[in-house]
Amino acid sequence: MRLHQQRLIASMRALQRPRGLLVACFVVAYVYLGVGMVTPAFAQRKNPASKLYVAELDGVSDIDIGDRVFELKKGSVHDANNTIIRTRVGASNAIVFSNGTGLHLEPDTALRIEQFVQEPFLPNRTDLDVEPSVSRMSLVLTHGMIGLCTSKLVAGSSMELKTPHLMLQIRGKRIVVETNERQTVVSLIEGDVTVQAGDREGGGRTLTAWQRAVVKPILANDSFELVVEDIPESERRPLEDKAALACMARQTVYFDTGDGENAAIRAARGGNSVFDQGDDEVIRPIPVVPSIPEVPTFVSPSEIEPPGGGGTSG
Repeated sequence: MRLHQQRLIASMRALQRPRGLLVACFVVAYVYLGVGMVTPAFAQRKNPASKLYVAELDGVSDIDIGDRVFELKKGSVHDANNTIIRTRVGASNAIVFSNGTGLHLEPDTALRIEQFVQEPFLPNRTDLDVEPSVSRMSLVLTHGMIGLCTSKLVAGSSMELKTPHLMLQIRGKRIVVETNERQTVVSLIEGDVTVQAGDREGGGRTLTAWQRAVVKPILANDSFELVVEDIPESERRPLEDKAALACMARQTVYFDTGDGENAAIRAARGGNSVFDQGDDEVIRPIPVVPSIPEVPTFVSPSEIEPPGGGGTSG
């Protein structure tokens, strides 16, 4: 009986050894793949969803988010990535992206935000004219006219704009672009841009201040004609005004970040919000109220009472 028990115990131990080895291997694998490979918590956070803020609105404009279309409202905030902004005939608007870039859309304009992504904002920002983090933006102007005023792009950021006739690499600062079925005209007021005819990458022409590029399709050989010329003095003021509307819009809002709502709070609140981004960092617009300078008060010398008061005696 004792020998049988000893054999039984030995058999049980033999069965337990592989299981113990398996558990040990699992623990080692977990430590290596799980704990050993985990990066700090801040590296695990998702990039915040980029936003656009409607700073000015005249007439009717809308935003197409794919499955729904909303009419824009002044002061409203929307997720920017993969959306389309349209202004109707006689309408215009000015929007500000959460990288600090302002955009003015003229009447009967369609602009698609093909891509707009940002990294988490840099902490302790002091210069609000510099974009808050590295960003990547790709815009498509289908038809119409826009004035654009960028922030100072940080190293690693990229911004491009495409039309049916060209691709534009933007490094700043004030630009006006107009496109229709016949041609695209890029007018540079200030900054640095490179124009590439068609959709070819590489090469292109770099513009300097107060130059414009006119790109037209050549139907005979399915190519494009690119002409760079100085902007006449008589045409500069209207262009500068359109870019100024975008720059003024930039001054109306400041973007900051905060923690998102967790699932329990969202469930209790109900409905949808532009801030429904989970527990990670979200971008919030903070409207800027311009300060009104105090008007000095002038007092006539005849209204000043002499020392001691009481006025004049009869």
